[in-house]
Parts: sequence; C-alpha cells; structure tokens
Amino acid sequence: MKKPNFFLIGAPKAGTTAFADYLAMHPQVFMSSIKEPHFYSSDLPNLGINDRSRYEALFADAGEQHRIVGEASVSYLGSQVALPRILEEYPNAKFLVLLRNPISMAVSFYYHAIINGWERAATFEEAWNLQPARKRGEHIPPRCSSPIVLQYKHLCSIGSQFEKVCKLVSRENLHTIVFDDFVADPSRIWMELQDFLGVDYDFREKFPKMNKRKVYRSLFWADLMWPLMRTMRTYATNKLIRYALIGTYKVLTKPSTEISMSPDFVRHLNAEFESEVSLLSSCMKRDFSHWLQEPYGTCPSLTPPRVLI
Repeated sequence: MKKPNFFLIGAPKAGTTAFADYLAMHPQVFMSSIKEPHFYSSDLPNLGINDRSRYEALFADAGEQHRIVGEASVSYLGSQVALPRILEEYPNAKFLVLLRNPISMAVSFYYHAIINGWERAATFEEAWNLQPARKRGEHIPPRCSSPIVLQYKHLCSIGSQFEKVCKLVSRENLHTIVFDDFVADPSRIWMELQDFLGVDYDFREKFPKMNKRKVYRSLFWADLMWPLMRTMRTYATNKLIRYALIGTYKVLTKPSTEISMSPDFVRHLNAEFESEVSLLSSCMKRDFSHWLQEPYGTCPSLTPPRVLI
C-alpha cells in the first residue's frame, strides 16, 4: 500500500478545497477520499480521524501511476505537533501552503463555521469579540465540538504559522501559493505547482471556483441540514450517500451577499493582523502591506446569515 508523500496543509479558506479537487483530477496524483482527515493534528481535538488503520485506508486505492499521494488537512498549519509528526514518518514529504489576506480569510472562515453549525453569532464582528470568552470555554455553541475553530485570529495568524513551516520544512520540499496570484494567473500557478510535484503537465485550462460561501435559506432548513452534514462526514467514502447529501445541501443553501464592513472595525482588524502580515512579508521576502490598505468595499459581507439557534 502506498503511503502519503504530499501534504496540502492550509491555510483554511485560501483555496485548499479547489486545489485538492484539481490535484485529484490529475492522472498522476492521488488525493485521499476524505479531503481533511486531520490525522496528525492530535493537539486539536475532535477534528477528524485518529485511528491509523482508518487513515492509511484512505490511500488504499493509490496505484503505481500515482507519483504523488496526498491529503489536504488545513489544521496542520496551525497545529503545533502535525508537521513534526509528519516529518518524523515522511522526512522527504512535499508540502503545499496556500496564503491569503488574513482579514478576508477570517471572515470566510466565519461563514464556514456558520454553515457547519459551529457558529451562531449573527455577525463576524460579534463572533470576533466573543473570542476571549470562548477561549475561557464560555459562549460555545452546542454544535461546536472543537472550540479552537472559533478562534479566528489564531486560525488566521498566517505569519507565525508560515514562519514555523519554514523552520521545519526544507525549501526544496515546500511550495507556496498566494491566493491573489492564483486569481490573477491560474494557469501559470498551476504549471508551477506541477513542476514542484514532479508530475506531467495536464494542461488544465479551466479552474472552477470551489466551496463558494453560502448561507442557509431559512433556520428550518439549517436545523435540518446540520445532522445531514454530520452524516456526510461519517459516510464520506460512500459516494452515493455523499452525492445525495451534497445535492441536498445545494438546494437548501444560497450564495451569501456582499457588503462593506464598517471602517472602524476594518481598522481594528488591520491593527490586529499588522504584525502577522509583516512577519509573512519578511518570511516570503515580499511586501503584503497592501492587504491592510484594501478598500472597505472589497471586504466580505457581514450581513447576518441564517444562523443556527
């Protein structure tokens, strides 16, 4: 049985779902049947698979034609133990890190938490302000089994997280993609990734957007869908059940709207993430300060979504 030699480790809400899907379509790449097993991030409880036999079974169908065998657990970037554990087992493994403006990333993760039933704050600003209390174990929604996912600043501290990766992973085994670069020139970025992985060019021309931000159409459908989402995770390897639940999810949700955040709150977020952006700029030897100067109108919506009560 083939073992993994490639790990897409984050960051969350930076295009990981899209890249995992694109890679899975490449004839020389095998990606795990469950996108995010979270096996090696044992310091972040209740996220995924903790049984080794179940984890290794995810790669059972990898064949000789697959030069790359991988998985895409975004928790590994923020975990303190995941990378050392992976490198202990697979010292020559390749790693892909996707990076994005941490403010946009944090808001996108808020919507992700909403749609998964982990979050019920009516706005991102409210959720942001609840972080200290939630760190103390207060105001945790009943459907959130891992409160770390509600610590938006920690999740999006990409400077500190990337610095840690650079200290542990050799340059030849680390590839980085900035979300903005992929949006600007997806074909070039895709070809560079294939070069890094050592696979043949597949000459992909279309890069459909994956995992678009959604909200539920009503509270009733949200309450109905949440247990179905849990079922989908449990039976993720059963394609028939998975496709049926994905179809149901698409019917019961709709795209979220886009409006501006208040200037005061955006200034607060800029101040909160300034040191992280500066650290990332230093690690990448590239200036990302423009992320803290983007117009308020480009920021994701804070329209109260259809939350779970």
